[in-house]
Amino acid sequence: MDYFRANNIEVAQQVYASWSKEQATEQTKGLINRHSNISIIWAASDLMAISAQDACNFYCSENQKVSIERFDWLSLSLEKIASGELNASVGGQFMMGAWALVSLYDYQNKHPYWLKHKNLLIPMGVINQDNVKSYQWMEENPNWRVINYKATSLVLNKQDEYQLDLIPKIWKKS
Repeated sequence: MDYFRANNIEVAQQVYASWSKEQATEQTKGLINRHSNISIIWAASDLMAISAQDACNFYCSENQKVSIERFDWLSLSLEKIASGELNASVGGQFMMGAWALVSLYDYQNKHPYWLKHKNLLIPMGVINQDNVKSYQWMEENPNWRVINYKATSLVLNKQDEYQLDLIPKIWKKS
């Protein structure tokens, strides 16, 4: 909300769909009925965004263009991005636990990074048609064991700064 205020973007209404596909559909229908000039809907998950998109396709007038923005990276959204049905999705939060464990290891081993820093910036990324192929490894039952998490440790790699990346360059060689 601070971002919207700072950039003079009017937020018509904030609603909650409790991560539910059905509630997202109903909430979107209500938003469209209450706010005929709505142009953007932001959803905190791909599942809710896909439901909002379906509701817009059904309830919006022909001349009403609503952009649905999302956060998550579900397999279904990757398919829809690849096919051109969706524009993009922001995500990467699924790696936060891994980055946290690596940084705790470095902290416990007294890496100097943690003398100067109090937090770690976790990367988020945007998947769109230009890069969706780089992320298709996540579509069906990704094997998280193939990621070489040790490759991100400052202690183990004698690095000064973290090189956290969402593209799997840290994957083990097969």
